Amino acid sequence: MNVIVGKDAIPEDRDYSLGIHPWSVEEGELLLQDMERALKKEDKHLVFIGECGIDRIKGGAMRSQEELFESQVFLSEKYHKPLMIHCVKAYNEVIHIKKKLNPTQPWVVHGFNRKGTIAKTLLENGFYLSFGYNFLKTQNGVEVLKNTPISKVFFETDDNLSVTIEEVYNLASEILQINIKTLIKKIEKNVCQVTGWKEPNY
Repeated sequence: MNVIVGKDAIPEDRDYSLGIHPWSVEEGELLLQDMERALKKEDKHLVFIGECGIDRIKGGAMRSQEELFESQVFLSEKYHKPLMIHCVKAYNEVIHIKKKLNPTQPWVVHGFNRKGTIAKTLLENGFYLSFGYNFLKTQNGVEVLKNTPISKVFFETDDNLSVTIEEVYNLASEILQINIKTLIKKIEKNVCQVTGWKEPNY
């Protein structure tokens, strides 16, 4: 579950991510204070920081977006939380910030739906990619998934809320020609790698 600082209530018994979306850049300074107060509580259900990032289409001034994003990267590092990234037409900027700040926490690109050359560049720079159902139904999505190391893959339902995560996994297993149980175990391993959780003992 994604919780937007200043807009959503924090769930009591459910894992969630917490972040300031680039669409909220005008309120960024005040929301950062709220965000750090929440992080200081050390809630075990707070897993990721995000969605945060840069959006050229709906976000505010680019410099303000970059500053807000960098502030959340610092919080990610300070509180040892992986980062969930919202990025629209700003992959060069996000990669530049990652190189500049050299973070130790993993970065996951939420809802990746771009072409293979962008995926390749992100992977070369250490990003994880999260794919949705609608993207995987396209030929481009099929090719990108096939060319992404399974150790760098996550799945989600945000691009089509009418499908279940099970349907996304089933589609991916067909594309990759991997047994569904094997695929689930591989993605669980990725989750543990990113979050620091203990791997399930099957």
